[in-house]
Amino acid sequence: MTEVAVIRPGCTDYDAQSRIAGRLDLPLNAAGEAQNADLIDTLRGLHLSYLLRGAGGNVAATAEQLGERLDLPVKVTEALCNLDQGLWEGLTVDDVRRRYPKLARKWHDEPESVCPPDGESVGEALDRVRKALSKPLKKGRTFGIVAADPLATLIESVVLGEAVEFDGPLGQPRRCGSVTVVSTEGSVREEACVSSLSSEQLAAVTDVEGEAVVAAGDEDMGTTEER
Repeated sequence: MTEVAVIRPGCTDYDAQSRIAGRLDLPLNAAGEAQNADLIDTLRGLHLSYLLRGAGGNVAATAEQLGERLDLPVKVTEALCNLDQGLWEGLTVDDVRRRYPKLARKWHDEPESVCPPDGESVGEALDRVRKALSKPLKKGRTFGIVAADPLATLIESVVLGEAVEFDGPLGQPRRCGSVTVVSTEGSVREEACVSSLSSEQLAAVTDVEGEAVVAAGDEDMGTTEER
């Protein structure tokens, strides 16, 4: 059995605005920095052998920070880059639902068939994740992967050997600053999980005397009626 800790970085301003990041390189906001700091003790208790991360996106700084604090080697694998969301990058979730209603519906019902305009299909991303993890999953060593959604969800499905399931349109709600441990035997456990944050709650994060304060709660990102 091989266990993999899927580490979602802390949130960015794009998360606060419900914008699609894809492969954009975005800095963490104050809430995201606080979430990353809270992950250290959790990850230390998992006794990981090493960390993997893709190139680009907002995972590099998180992975390097965690690697340094936990004294873990960090390996960069191009195949673990986040999904290329093409012309959707920078748009809000509502923008995509409004402009591409059929594709937005498929994201939930038939995710592998979805390909954002000028982007990469979910099926293509799944194929490269499977190839990237084929050898590590055979070695029986516990390791971590720093990945933002939607790639993090794809990684979990590959390790578990299950079909891809997203929580809702475009992978909502966002699970920033969390650690989910999945195994090749099908087990899943949340080692560090923040409550899903609504856009309003993420935007309300403020610095009070140097400390980030996050108001957390459940986010309801159900589908909107489309005409």
